[in-house]
Amino acid sequence: MVKVRFAQAWPQLLPLDGEHGGEDYVPPSLEDFDFEGLFGTDWINKPMLQLVISVILILGLMIPASRKLTVVPKKWQFAVEYVYDFVRTSIARTTIGHGYEKYTPFLVGMFMLILINNWFGEFFYFMFPTFSNIGYTMGLVLTVIVFVISSGIRQHGIKSIRMTLMPSSVPVYLAPLVIPLEFMSNYITRPLTLTVRLFGNMFAGHLGVMVFVVGGGWLISEGTSAIGFPTAIVKGAGFGAILLGMLVIGIELFIGFMQAYLFTLLTANYISQAVSEGH
Repeated sequence: MVKVRFAQAWPQLLPLDGEHGGEDYVPPSLEDFDFEGLFGTDWINKPMLQLVISVILILGLMIPASRKLTVVPKKWQFAVEYVYDFVRTSIARTTIGHGYEKYTPFLVGMFMLILINNWFGEFFYFMFPTFSNIGYTMGLVLTVIVFVISSGIRQHGIKSIRMTLMPSSVPVYLAPLVIPLEFMSNYITRPLTLTVRLFGNMFAGHLGVMVFVVGGGWLISEGTSAIGFPTAIVKGAGFGAILLGMLVIGIELFIGFMQAYLFTLLTANYISQAVSEGH
């Protein structure tokens, strides 16, 4: 039997003893998204370490680039300014409008954090998108919801909560109907959709990559077929599957960027609604 742990490194085929003499194929499954904890814990695992590494990478980019700024930017300064300007111009200023400046750092950090952790799924030694683990996605969404609520309170005071549940334009007699609906929309539906969108795309994409690359590697490694196909055909199918897997990895890089962009855009939209005067 062949056991594959693709999620922990580049695909490797580890033959194990079995009744079929090493010819069985074990497809990628949910087990490849589980990781044992380190140091006798359950929470110090690979996704958590990746999250820490991503924060270190972001700080390693932002801090040096923000010091000794020059009119003609150097490489680090240019890269950071490009990302910052992209988020500031296409997301923060366009979506939030007046007063967007104070929310831009949060949105830039959010975008970079999601992008790096999404792209971890396509690079050696990582090969796992952090937010394909729903627990980390839920933690990210909780951070966003807390920031949105606190932004509304800073702008309008504690009445922001009342304004969220009961917009000023709604007649009082509709309060029993509107308040439950607004509560569901703002505090249940929004977090749920944010979580499912990011988690679902990262999980499904990574599983698709595993199917092609692990399956292709197994076909090349075995080189035989239980249903009678010649070895050359089996190996050719394996190489074809791996090439298709490389194409899927390229697509996943784009999807990882788009998910980071959409998540940040929706966050900016929620902030805009929380701080707007017509809220």
